Amino acid sequence: MSRVKQIKFLLPAFMMLLLILPVAISSFISYQNTAIIERAIIEKEEMAQLGSRFEDTFTDYENKIEAFSNREDFQLEATEGSADSSIDLSKLPQVNDPALTSYYQQTLSDLAKGDDYIVNLFIGSTDGALYLHSIPDADLSEYDPRETEWYQTAVAENDTIWTSPYIDTATSRSIITVARPIIRNGETVGVVGLDFDMAELASLVRTEILISSLITVAVAIVIGLIIVFYFVRNINHNLTTVSKEMDQLAHGVITEEDVDIKGDNEFKQLAVSVNQMKQHTRKMLLDIKRATDQVASQSSTLSQASEQVREGSEQIAATMEELSSGSETQANSASDLAMTMERFNQYVINATHDASDIDERSTCVNLV
Repeated sequence: MSRVKQIKFLLPAFMMLLLILPVAISSFISYQNTAIIERAIIEKEEMAQLGSRFEDTFTDYENKIEAFSNREDFQLEATEGSADSSIDLSKLPQVNDPALTSYYQQTLSDLAKGDDYIVNLFIGSTDGALYLHSIPDADLSEYDPRETEWYQTAVAENDTIWTSPYIDTATSRSIITVARPIIRNGETVGVVGLDFDMAELASLVRTEILISSLITVAVAIVIGLIIVFYFVRNINHNLTTVSKEMDQLAHGVITEEDVDIKGDNEFKQLAVSVNQMKQHTRKMLLDIKRATDQVASQSSTLSQASEQVREGSEQIAATMEELSSGSETQANSASDLAMTMERFNQYVINATHDASDIDERSTCVNLV
């Protein structure tokens, strides 16, 4: 039999399949269903409660926005740089300084570069100017940052603030804004803020769900394999024990020891049946041996009786010969013949009785 067809290989493989498939399918479905998280509006507090990793992420960006607000080049002072002619200033608020627009567009872009959580990085000034790291195609000429929630809340609280999350119309992703006022000489000269991609953070939640599912699968497989190994070892031991005993029976070897099986299950019942078969077979063979010995003994007796019959026949023949030789001894020979015939008759009766006894013994052997 091929090793891959043996139970000790098939059972673990089957159990692993039963463990992996349901959990894998369930994990895949759960991961697909969590896609809605990336498009849902989730409050910052709810996201932070999912674990310290998420809370630490929000803290990191609070520290970043605080560091931005304290930068000397974020004081909204005039710069000696020239304006970038490629920037369409007509789509920005009219109060935007061309040189500052170019400068902050470059500076903010460098700060936001490579950060997956920053959707927009911007500065709003007290005179209504708006400086962005990525200038959109939309017309912002009528846009006044001073009228926005993030600007007014940051100025009012004079601290780092988070707005309520919202869905970005351009990307359909959940966004939340973190902002902090820029203080120069004790006075607020503007607010620096960034749009934080909550959808990107939500994707981490999906990833953690997937990782947790995979860990669950791995743990289930390990536990399952341990359990399967235990059962397969017992099953293999029982199968080997019964198979070895049956092979010995097939070769005519009947041991006196009973088959020893681990566990109290169907294999135990099989072992009991094998042990009973061994006992019955041993008894039957002993009966056959005794019957055979008796047949051999009776055969010897029959042989002796046959020899006696042969001797009697010879005596009768001799007597008949004597009768034919002369009449003078007829009377005496007749008497001897009668005695000889009587003995011969007795021999025949004994031989018949022994033959009948042998026939009965032979019938008993056949029945056994």
